[in-house]
Amino acid sequence: MLTHLNPAERRLYVILCANFVILGISMTIIGATVPQIIAGFHWTYVETGLVLAGGSLGYLLSTFASGPLLRRVPERVLVAVGLGITALALCFIVRSPLFWVNCILNILIGIGQGFSEVVTNTLVIRLEKKGESRLMNLMHAFYCVGAVVGPVVVGLLAWLGIGFVTVLLIAGVIQVAVAVLLTLQTYPQLGGGNVPVEPAMPGELEATVVDANGGGLPASAGVTRLIRSPLLLVAALTLFFYVGVELTMSN
Repeated sequence: MLTHLNPAERRLYVILCANFVILGISMTIIGATVPQIIAGFHWTYVETGLVLAGGSLGYLLSTFASGPLLRRVPERVLVAVGLGITALALCFIVRSPLFWVNCILNILIGIGQGFSEVVTNTLVIRLEKKGESRLMNLMHAFYCVGAVVGPVVVGLLAWLGIGFVTVLLIAGVIQVAVAVLLTLQTYPQLGGGNVPVEPAMPGELEATVVDANGGGLPASAGVTRLIRSPLLLVAALTLFFYVGVELTMSN
């Protein structure tokens, strides 16, 4: 599966998989601590719901912002910023009993998670062999590992009488470690996938996007074509309901 990658690309992919384990943990541990949070802070379910919704709002905003930013900001910088924001917010969330403070912190967590996931997915797409998705599938399986480990650890610590804040602190520290590792990596020239070219400078021709056949299309035409694609709309609607249940109702 990794035979087509050089050593630097393999190392990058392994760290990206580790990043997705942490992403799975950070997306589930707050939901897993809801009973303890309600008991400790005496929040209503409305207040708790607003805090949880904050994470989804931040995630929504950063995933939309990642597209334009990736055309101007190096991947290593964007993913490091995302992981850093998440780590900082994880270290301070549920330290205050004020639900609105925690709502803001969870928005920051969601923002960092969105940057982290988009950059990671983009890099893995570029690492894939043309026409395959094995690396992407395996990486998302690592997300599932984290999504299982996080709540299980929360439950075990609760059984041992250890507060859930410890889990959040550990997750934050690991986020920092992964961010440092990703920052230190050499990002090789990666092949495959549809890669946007440099945006046009003011006064130049409109920016173009390289399609799968190597041809250039105006950026606006590419977006219009995607919006008009029935398959894209069905996939987006499916994710709308699936992720909505995964990140909100399940929590």
